[in-house]
Amino acid sequence: MSSDMKSAFIVCLAVLLLPSVALAGGDAGWARLGWQAANLFILLAIIIYFARKPVSNALKTRSENISNEISEASRLHAEAKEMLANYEAKLAGLDDKVETMMNEYKAAGEAEKARLIEEGETEAQRIRQEAERTAQGEFTRARAKVQAEVIERALAEAEKNIVDNLNASDHRRLTAEYLGQLETAVRGS
Repeated sequence: MSSDMKSAFIVCLAVLLLPSVALAGGDAGWARLGWQAANLFILLAIIIYFARKPVSNALKTRSENISNEISEASRLHAEAKEMLANYEAKLAGLDDKVETMMNEYKAAGEAEKARLIEEGETEAQRIRQEAERTAQGEFTRARAKVQAEVIERALAEAEKNIVDNLNASDHRRLTAEYLGQLETAVRGS
């Protein structure tokens, strides 16, 4: 045991025994009250002597802790105020950003719309031109077909008329003319 502990033990033992000695005298008046007051004074002196430093240290520590907590709370409060101001500034700027973004998206949408319309018109023009070429080609083929049919019918009709109106002497004369033209053509080449 340390010397402080030994002295505290002896003082406490003395404090406990002193009232017994005082009451053993049998005097119930002022002496008793005096002894009780003395015992109280001694007890308080012992408590103050031994508890002064720990209580003082505890109070200092508690005071420092409270001071640190107040400082920390003040710092956190200042940080919270700063964060609140930042968020309020961001929220204030958020409306402007949203409006700016909406305008940008609208402009982009309008540009895309114009591009799609232009592409559509270009594609429609290309389809019209393709349809015109196709129609022209079909018209040309149909016209050639009709002309071929007309020529074929005309030839058939002419052949029928020739066969109906051609006699043997006309046949000999045409054959001779054809052979003469053929002979002239062969000699000229």
